[in-house]
Amino acid sequence: METHKASWRRRTVAAASAALLLVPSLGVSPAAATTGTWYLEQSTTLQEDHTGNIVIETDNVTLDCAGHTVRGPGTVGRVAGVFIDGASGVTVKRCVITGFEAAVGDNGIFVRDSSAVTISGTKVTGNAGQGIVLQRSDDGVVMGNRATGNGANGIHTTESDGVIVSGNTVTGNAEHGIHILWAEGGTVVANTSRSNGSLAKGGGGIVISASTQILVTGNTAVENTIAAGIALGIGTTASTVVDNTSNRNAVGFEVTDSSGNTLQGNSANGNAGHGFLLWDSDENVLTENTANGNHDEGFLLVGADANELARNTANSNNNGFIAWDGASYNTFTRNVARANDKLDAGQADSCTGNTWLNNNFRTTGGI
Repeated sequence: METHKASWRRRTVAAASAALLLVPSLGVSPAAATTGTWYLEQSTTLQEDHTGNIVIETDNVTLDCAGHTVRGPGTVGRVAGVFIDGASGVTVKRCVITGFEAAVGDNGIFVRDSSAVTISGTKVTGNAGQGIVLQRSDDGVVMGNRATGNGANGIHTTESDGVIVSGNTVTGNAEHGIHILWAEGGTVVANTSRSNGSLAKGGGGIVISASTQILVTGNTAVENTIAAGIALGIGTTASTVVDNTSNRNAVGFEVTDSSGNTLQGNSANGNAGHGFLLWDSDENVLTENTANGNHDEGFLLVGADANELARNTANSNNNGFIAWDGASYNTFTRNVARANDKLDAGQADSCTGNTWLNNNFRTTGGI
């Protein structure tokens, strides 16, 4: 059976009678109306809007929409407005992709079993499914796009290693703004994720799940009120979250059932819940982070063991640093907490073996 690492080499050649070929990028307008399903087999610049799906199964071609729109609802059973399947080196740029809703799950752009695909300068908005999806597609670049008002995730990668998600704006999507799932290696950098998630579907700002060696840096997550602004989900390991801002979300930063990660130099201010939450997560390192003015705790450890918290600041929260529900053998060193409503630091009776050393606290309990 072909593995996902090799499957992108597969090519599907559509029958000529079933394909309408876009003109190459020579500045020539198409002779026929741009409607229906098109199979793109050479680099093309659109001269006008297109209604219907575009399918790319050929290596090293570029679709340059030049600001034109690819519009749905599309054909029932198609997975996306622009569908890249089994191709490498494809570029999609300067497009507006909207209104794909012929069937639940229609996406803006879907990349499957492909390699080194670049999607840039494109707006995907108002699609029934996800905005941009990479599935089993390694080494892609998703850069400088806008994903707004889609029915699932704004940008979603699954089983796709080494993907760079950079400089995108994701707002008002019904699930996560950006979701990385089952990846080994990759970078999420300088994105803005705002007001994503819904009561019906949940969803946070930027979420990494079941992945390893992911770098999350320089991002801003604000007003994602259903879940965390930035989260490391179940099974995420050896990842680095550095110099991000997560304000006015349900939770600032959340680490759930994940181990061996580093969170450094991040800010979580004015969140409706906790600034930083570690839930059943062990052997993580949190240094030089700031959690101020959060409604609940600045830093809360729940059932989390052997974590290291050093040189963090938690001011003007409900509580500053709290170990709870058996969180044990953690080290708290040179942290600062002031002017918190209840305690600057404390731990429950069920927590054992924690070390509190050289911290600057005023009001404490149980430590």
